[in-house]
Amino acid sequence: MGARVRTIRENQELSQEEFGEVLNVNKKTISLLENGHRKPGQNVLSILSNKYQVNLDWVNSGAGDKYRTKEVNPKTVDNLYAKISLMEMELAEIREKMKQIIDQVK
Repeated sequence: MGARVRTIRENQELSQEEFGEVLNVNKKTISLLENGHRKPGQNVLSILSNKYQVNLDWVNSGAGDKYRTKEVNPKTVDNLYAKISLMEMELAEIREKMKQIIDQVK
C-alpha cells in the first residue's frame, strides 16, 4: 500500500511535505505511509479519492485501475466510503465549533 501512496504523490510531482499539506498530515506521516509503517486513515483516503480520483480498491490492494473512471456510480464502495469520510470530517468540525461556543458561554 505504501508504494501505491508514493506512486500517487510522485505522479502529482509533489514533495512529501507538499503532499502532506494536501492530505492534512505532516511530512513524517507521509514517510510512514510510503514506507508501509502506517496505513492511511479515512480522511487521507477520502482526499485521495476525491482530489485525485484514485480508486481506493487499487490503493488498498493493488486491484483494478489506479484511477476511477469519470462516470462514477453513486452506489460504488469508493464513492460511499468517500462520502462517509467527508461527513465524519464535517462532524468533527461541528463538534469543535460547538465546543468553542460552549467555552465562550462559560
